[in-house]
Amino acid sequence: MKNNKLPIVAQFLGLFIALIFFSSCSYRSKNTLFHTREKLNVDSVKDVYVMQRGSDPDQKAHIISTNDIITIRNLQNPNLISGLSSGMEFATTAIVYRVDVDSTVALPVIGRVNLVGLTIIQAENKLKELYQKPPLMLRDPIINILVTNAKVTVLGEVGRQGNFLLTKERTSLIELLGDAGGLTPRSNKKTVQIIRGNPKDPQVIYVNMRNIDVLASDKIYLQNNDIVYVQPNRFSLGLEQLQQTLPFLSAFTLLLNTGLLIDRLSNSNR
Repeated sequence: MKNNKLPIVAQFLGLFIALIFFSSCSYRSKNTLFHTREKLNVDSVKDVYVMQRGSDPDQKAHIISTNDIITIRNLQNPNLISGLSSGMEFATTAIVYRVDVDSTVALPVIGRVNLVGLTIIQAENKLKELYQKPPLMLRDPIINILVTNAKVTVLGEVGRQGNFLLTKERTSLIELLGDAGGLTPRSNKKTVQIIRGNPKDPQVIYVNMRNIDVLASDKIYLQNNDIVYVQPNRFSLGLEQLQQTLPFLSAFTLLLNTGLLIDRLSNSNR
């Protein structure tokens, strides 16, 4: 009788193992985003690891592009750039300008200026030279430019997902994660991703947040349109997979008990 039961138990057990195997193979890929062409060796991420270098891996400063929204101020007298009379009170609200599709910004007094392709510092120096010429003839103006629509998208295991504006020239990954509510207990702190650059050939950077040495890396300073993705850790994925497996386990138990019952009935009738 025992010899007859073993094949039935083995068949059901084999079916259950097969279901678990195929579900586990696909579960991780279905529940994590932004898979790279090269498989990541997690142990290789000591601090900051660049897997795909992308088309422009060394760019650090924001480069002004079309549709950027910027504020421009002369810190000595804001009204001289806003077009208001110098005898009027200083403007209390910053005036914003959009970089048009023709790569220019329409500014009061001096007209259209091409700023696309310049860093913030380069654009400030260019405007400084223009404002020193007629008709304004400003003396040693202090020009300040701020890009107000530069943003980073944060996804995954953080307190608050969404789009976050970069309110200063150099914002680090640490600061951004703080604004996003920090990492959740489900997060994989060894493989925080930064995806940047050309979407057709992006740079993919992995950051090990457990290592304090990442603070010294320029790679963690964010750029406009970066994507920050925090993957779930293996333990959390395992728990989720187990929860999804429980219905299969219940079904397996029911089928196994049914098979054993049928086997016993068939043996008792012999």
